[in-house]
Amino acid sequence: MVKSLTLVLILFCVKYTFGQDFFEKGYFINDTSKIECLVKNLDWKNNPRKFEYKILDIDFSKSIGIESVKEFGIYSTQTKYVKAIVKIDKSVQEIGTLSKDKNPEWKIDTLFLKAMIDGEASLYFYKSPSKLLFFYKLPDSDFQQLIYKKYLLADGAIAKNNMFRQQLWLDLKCEKINLVELERLSYNKSQLQAVFINYNQCVGKEVVNYLPNSNKKSSPKINVRVTPGFNRSAFSITYSNKDETMNLSTWGLRLGLEFEYIFPGNNKRWAFVFEPTFQSFVSDGLMGNVRTYVKYAAIEFPLGIRYSFINQKPKFYVNAFYNPNLSLDFNSNVRYGMMKIPVYSSPNFALGLGFQSKFASVELRYYTGRDLVFDQPEWQSNYTRIAFILGLRLKDLKRGK
Repeated sequence: MVKSLTLVLILFCVKYTFGQDFFEKGYFINDTSKIECLVKNLDWKNNPRKFEYKILDIDFSKSIGIESVKEFGIYSTQTKYVKAIVKIDKSVQEIGTLSKDKNPEWKIDTLFLKAMIDGEASLYFYKSPSKLLFFYKLPDSDFQQLIYKKYLLADGAIAKNNMFRQQLWLDLKCEKINLVELERLSYNKSQLQAVFINYNQCVGKEVVNYLPNSNKKSSPKINVRVTPGFNRSAFSITYSNKDETMNLSTWGLRLGLEFEYIFPGNNKRWAFVFEPTFQSFVSDGLMGNVRTYVKYAAIEFPLGIRYSFINQKPKFYVNAFYNPNLSLDFNSNVRYGMMKIPVYSSPNFALGLGFQSKFASVELRYYTGRDLVFDQPEWQSNYTRIAFILGLRLKDLKRGK
């Protein structure tokens, strides 16, 4: 009964939270006004052409496209998209399909450009599956693409049209903008962002930086936690030769070491989790008239995926694990009278629900049934448990450090 209620609670919270969490406080501007609303934050990898919103948390969401919106944003992540009718280079830039024309292949298009810098000179970017392009805007002028194009020379070598450097030299006139530095400038977020911040500060204008961490590589992060706790375990076993069944339940300790690999992107919501865990179950009872002892003590190696709801304080997460039939066993067995049966367990799954602060976490996790005598055809067992887990962060690691 307790296991059923636990599983229902976890599933309900997962369903409710997945339905709510994506929507964050934001706005959009149409032809007549600014609308305060909740915007579904998908942490877009590529610039969108539409988005979902709702006015109140209890409302059904609506979809609205670029044809009806001038601008939209999300406050918590400093995200801002601006509609722009632009001249955009449609040249194919994949190696092997480059042309010999160094000039852009212009096309007029209507796009949502993502803001990087707002100021006297503003910087934006457009990301599609195949390219990353930057645009800038000066007062009383249209959006212009910063031109960068790879092309082929007559001998097949790859050359680059770096016209963007000349554009910046001509349009961003200030003593802090150095021609020698511009000639070394790369076509990327961090270096272009630095130039526009430098220019706006040079001319004494306020700067709004929408990507304050763009000069830092978005590298995966690994958190390491020790995860002590206790289990409420239930075990049933049937000896089919004698049609006898025994049911046991008890409390036991568990101790794990969790490695959480947080993927970059998608607001760092997703993580891969590996948690080697010591589990124990020791109990005995009567199977028919025969005293039967059960000892299960092993280190298990569950692998899982975790999804974090970053809007919650403390952070709320759910995870799902696959627990393979791979374990480091400590003489686990079932002893039926004089018969000693070694434990060989089947794989199973687990579903967890937890809350996480900066240094600690608390989780409730339900493990599905596992047969501990999987290789014995005349024996059938079912081992399930609910784990109450405390996580204490030891440190975090980042690639490149």
